[in-house]
Amino acid sequence: MSIETTVIIEKSKLPTPQRLQEFISNSRLALKIDTDFEWGEHTGWLPCRYNKQETGFELYSESFTPAALIEEEFVTTEESALLGNRSYMITFVTHFKVLDALSAFLVSSCLAKLADGYVLENAEPPFIKADEIYKNIKKSEKEFLSMI
Repeated sequence: MSIETTVIIEKSKLPTPQRLQEFISNSRLALKIDTDFEWGEHTGWLPCRYNKQETGFELYSESFTPAALIEEEFVTTEESALLGNRSYMITFVTHFKVLDALSAFLVSSCLAKLADGYVLENAEPPFIKADEIYKNIKKSEKEFLSMI
């Protein structure tokens, strides 16, 4: 079983991996991502460290058109309208390990907040506005840690 979290943003707002790490650190999260990658070129495992423990997630990104999402019946016309100019998706995939799921959650939440994006949990609507997830990031972090 895998868990997918997808962030949908405007590609022009995509931060560098270094800027994303800076935002994560400024959010007082004990997570360090490997910043030696390029969005759109890197696919697969991205290593991280959470409180000095090795962790990570699979990372995939691609452009899309809202019309294609509607045609594939992934979203309704109304849901598509929420996206505005957001036509780039970054998907974080984890398998079984709570620490991996935590790292994917933290990075995806910070990315969405930094780039004014929406989040899809398990790749299904509803779209969750970044502010809704980010405002509870520390509480959610504690909930993940209680499962370890």
